[in-house]
Amino acid sequence: MLDSATQYPRWPSPKLAGLPIVTAVYFLVQVVVVRLLANPAHTDRPLSAAGDVFGGSAMAAMVSVGALLSTFGSLAANMIANPRVTLALAEQGDFPHWFAAIHRRYQTPYVSIVAFAVLLWVLATTGTFRWNATLSAVSRLFTYVMTCAALPVLRKKFPGHEGFHLPGGVVFAVLGICFGLVLISRMGLAELVALAITAVLSFLNWLFVRGNTPYLKPDLLFYVGRCRLLFNRPLPR
Repeated sequence: MLDSATQYPRWPSPKLAGLPIVTAVYFLVQVVVVRLLANPAHTDRPLSAAGDVFGGSAMAAMVSVGALLSTFGSLAANMIANPRVTLALAEQGDFPHWFAAIHRRYQTPYVSIVAFAVLLWVLATTGTFRWNATLSAVSRLFTYVMTCAALPVLRKKFPGHEGFHLPGGVVFAVLGICFGLVLISRMGLAELVALAITAVLSFLNWLFVRGNTPYLKPDLLFYVGRCRLLFNRPLPR
C-alpha cells in the first residue's frame, strides 16, 4: 500500500533522508566481509565468520543474532507490504480481481496475503538459496527496466500529469534501460531461465487481465490515500 508521500510526490518524503544511511550501512557491511574473509563465497555464514575474525566467538554470536533479527524483520515487512501491492494492482485492473478481496472482519486483503504466503513457502521449500536470490534479483531488474521504458510513453500519453517532473528524466530512463541490458548480457543460464520465467508469467497475466476495468470496493475507502479523492482536499501535512 503506497503512502501519501508516494502517491503525491510533490511532498518531500522522509524516506529519502534514510536512504543514504541504509545505503552506507549495506556498503560498509560488504566492505567488512570482503576485507576480513579471504573467500566469502566458501562459507554459508559470511557475516558470522567475519564477526568471528573481528571479535571472536562473542562477536560472531552477536552478528548472527543481528542477521537473524534483520531477516525476520524483512520477512515481516514483506508479509505486510507485498500483499498490498497485489491489492493495488487488482484495484487498477492490472491483476485478477480476486486479489482485491477484503476480509469483512479484519479489513485485510486476505487473498493476497494467503497467495503471497503460499508462494513464499513453495519457493523456500523447493528452491535453493542461489536460485531464489537469482529469481529475486532478475525479477527486480525486469521491473526496473520496464519502469524506465514506461516513463517516456507515459509522459507522451499524459503530458503535465506527473506529480514530480525530473528534468532530463527520459535521458535517465534510457541510461537505466542500457544499464539493465548490460547486466542481462552478463547473466548465466540460471539467470536467463529466471528472466524467461518472469517474462512469461508477466505476459500471461497481461493476457488474463487486459480486458479488466479498475476495480474498487466500498470497503477500501477507509485507506488514508483516498481522502484527497473522496473529499477533494489534500492529505494533512
